[in-house]
Amino acid sequence: MGIGIEVLIVDWDRVEAAPAGGRRELLDEAAFGDEGDLDEEGWIWPAAADADWYGRYAFRHTLGSYKPHFWAGERWEHVRDFADPGLRTALDRFEQAAPSLDTLREPFAQHAAAPTGWIGDFDSFAEFLRGWSEVVVEADRRDWGIVGLRC
Repeated sequence: MGIGIEVLIVDWDRVEAAPAGGRRELLDEAAFGDEGDLDEEGWIWPAAADADWYGRYAFRHTLGSYKPHFWAGERWEHVRDFADPGLRTALDRFEQAAPSLDTLREPFAQHAAAPTGWIGDFDSFAEFLRGWSEVVVEADRRDWGIVGLRC
């Protein structure tokens, strides 16, 4: 399948409280433990009471692959210069940008669309950005951090 990525939001205080040599194992268990199903999409919250310090996010239509993350970045590089400067700035805070995202549909089709591969059309690009928005907004709401683990 290639390189995969597991995306977690974590309570840094809990991670930092673990012994330095055990932090990677703690994060690996959170990311790759038994919680969740490979077909799940969106948030996977652990059921155990002592595991309330993290949540895992499974991006829609990616099967855990890193490739969509890479290709979304590539597509953004092609369409970025055609976005209104206010939209580019607002993308730092996706909640503000979301209503204007559709203005990129035509520039995306002209400058970034690809007939094959991941994130080839605007709808898949926008859906992917919305997924990352869910991760960033929830981490910010909880004052937690974001971790992406290679698998």
